[in-house]
Amino acid sequence: MTLLMDFLGLASLWGFGLLITPLFSSFHPTTRLGMAYGIGAVWITLVLGIMGLVGLPISTPVVFLVVFALAILVWVVRLRVGMPGQPFLESTERGTWNGVATRLAGLGVVGALGLLVATIIAALTLFRTWIRPITGWDVFAVYSIKAKTIYVTETIPMVLLGAGNSPDYPLGPPLQQVWAALVAGSWNETAIKLAFWGYFPSMCLVAYGTLRGQFGPSVALVGALFVGALPLMIQHSQEPYINLPLAYFVLGQSVALTHYVRGGSRHGLLAAALFGAGAVLTRPEGPFFVIINVILLTYMKVPAKDRLVYLGPAAAVWGVWAVVRPQLMYETAVITGLPEIVSGADRVWPVATALGQALFMSGNWIIVWTLFVVAFLIRFRSTFDVENIFFSWPVVIYLFFLAWLFVRNEWMFQFLADNTLLHRWILHVAPLAALWVAFFICAGLSERLAFRAVREKS
Repeated sequence: MTLLMDFLGLASLWGFGLLITPLFSSFHPTTRLGMAYGIGAVWITLVLGIMGLVGLPISTPVVFLVVFALAILVWVVRLRVGMPGQPFLESTERGTWNGVATRLAGLGVVGALGLLVATIIAALTLFRTWIRPITGWDVFAVYSIKAKTIYVTETIPMVLLGAGNSPDYPLGPPLQQVWAALVAGSWNETAIKLAFWGYFPSMCLVAYGTLRGQFGPSVALVGALFVGALPLMIQHSQEPYINLPLAYFVLGQSVALTHYVRGGSRHGLLAAALFGAGAVLTRPEGPFFVIINVILLTYMKVPAKDRLVYLGPAAAVWGVWAVVRPQLMYETAVITGLPEIVSGADRVWPVATALGQALFMSGNWIIVWTLFVVAFLIRFRSTFDVENIFFSWPVVIYLFFLAWLFVRNEWMFQFLADNTLLHRWILHVAPLAALWVAFFICAGLSERLAFRAVREKS
């Protein structure tokens, strides 16, 4: 029973997101399924956060009453506006297992092997997540102690942020841990870890659905596996750090905005707005990616009202957090960050060397960054096209900003030799870089398979 309740917290985030994903019917079904998890996480975070702000107790009966009342309301609105659930199989394939069998048979040897590897990775990471409690000090000191404080007190106490490290971190991850614990029925570290593991398969589903829009199933599966097989991402899927969730929201924004600028569909704009809010709720660096995307939307000459639609949810969340955060601190709490900026001209070379080694000589990223740089240089002019701009330039701008922070920030420079902080921050954009590279890999593989098919027919 305990195991069932642990997994129920994981499944519920997907379920709540699936109530809203029919709004994004122009996306590939697999993309919608991957996006549903993040949308559900944003929804739960906002509901619990608002309950804490207005003074409602964050207890199991009250939370369940509010959450499920809102879920029923959303369902009723969907029915009233004629928006039933979107099928994940074509109409000719629905209702039996024949459609699933047909699709599996159409994968071919390459696709079947990719599916097998993806299944093994997902199963192993899920098992390792489930069998171990929280072991990372940062996870406990930065996020979980806040979550446990909220869970035990059934409120967001006014001294919450002084109870752990990094008081400037948003409350999105702790509130998601609280939700998992409420569903499990007790403070269960396995349950709250499973809730964060969900970001890993969700990101892979978004990557597959995005690639599937242009390539066949077997080729798209290989590309998604290239994104999901990053060693550090696999490691982070097993411990509830928040670098992977931020990477998920960063990638989701780029996918959604590309969908919007390519076809003018406001589905993409709305999805990007929700993912932008998710990024702001996850880490202090979240607003930086929203700002980058707003700049790129301005370059693409997107109408101002559409830019406001994208910016609105993220700006609202950030504004509320900026007002509430000072009230949740001890008077002695200190925020470490940009105030520690110092002159660092003598640090440029050490930072450049460390960043280069981290990107190109580390086993955390395989050959992603080498391929990314090659693709960026060869196809530089096309990086400004609608198909590429949101996949390439946020990565490049962020890496330059990251280097600047390590040069100018005293606290960050102290951890340069350790490499842990540097690699965690690189993880924020590594899946996005891998997805952009995967497009070129899939294009080359598709051409090769097509050439082979023509040669076999002749």
